[in-house]
Amino acid sequence: MSEEFQIKYKFWLGKDESTDGKRQGLGKGAIKLLEAIKETSNLGKAANKVGYSYKYAWNILKRIEKQFGQEPVKAFRGGKGGGGGVELTELGEKLLLYYKAFQNFLDTTIRSPHQWKFQGLNTPAPNVMTGRVLSIEKDENVAILKIEIPGPVKIMSIITRDSKKRLGIKKGVPVELLFKATAVSITKEEMF
Repeated sequence: MSEEFQIKYKFWLGKDESTDGKRQGLGKGAIKLLEAIKETSNLGKAANKVGYSYKYAWNILKRIEKQFGQEPVKAFRGGKGGGGGVELTELGEKLLLYYKAFQNFLDTTIRSPHQWKFQGLNTPAPNVMTGRVLSIEKDENVAILKIEIPGPVKIMSIITRDSKKRLGIKKGVPVELLFKATAVSITKEEMF
């Protein structure tokens, strides 16, 4: 991709088109609310965590219920000392799963030089990927990096300890991976 611009996008999960011309569907805000509910089991805390009022969060849940015909959350009661809350229903879990899976697909596709080439577009460095260092193992001479890249893939890389020190590589640091043909192993497997 160009250094001059970045691709930005929005998408929604939806079921039906609105009869009044308004967009219907779940966007990033509703998904953040569902994630916060899953984490906190409390609508008030979840709303606060994502910066929504309780009423606004409640209205989002009601819009989801209206569109999909099912509740995205269910309330549960606590014992004598309280402790009730809310949890995601099967629909809420499915919406969260689908949204995150499709977002991952879009992110991976947009960052893939192969997809760009397939569409007839060129990228400046097709053998470069970005990632984040998950872990580092060292011995006397080398450091072995475990790197997470977009998609369900992690890459292991071996670099010298001097290179690790010179580059300032630490766990969690974003890095760029440059692939050299001399470092690629190829195996033959059945394609289908």
